[in-house]
Amino acid sequence: MTPLSPAERKNMRHALGLDVADAPYRNRFVSYGADEIWEGLVARGLAVCPPFPTKTQQRLYAVTDRGMAALGVAPLDGLEPSERYP
Repeated sequence: MTPLSPAERKNMRHALGLDVADAPYRNRFVSYGADEIWEGLVARGLAVCPPFPTKTQQRLYAVTDRGMAALGVAPLDGLEPSERYP
């Protein structure tokens, strides 16, 4: 697997709340339209872009369990089951 770039790591850590906490407590990143970094993570199976009910062009991205493993994060730490994407 291709190693994560610094920008990918930063975005994934932010989505999981690891930029402000020691353990993941959320799993979401919202962007206005497609995000190049996140779309690359989706293509590699490290993130998903689940349906997001909105009337704007916002997109929701979330880190998959595989993405958490690539990041070195235990997927169950502090996350609700609804925030996990196997």
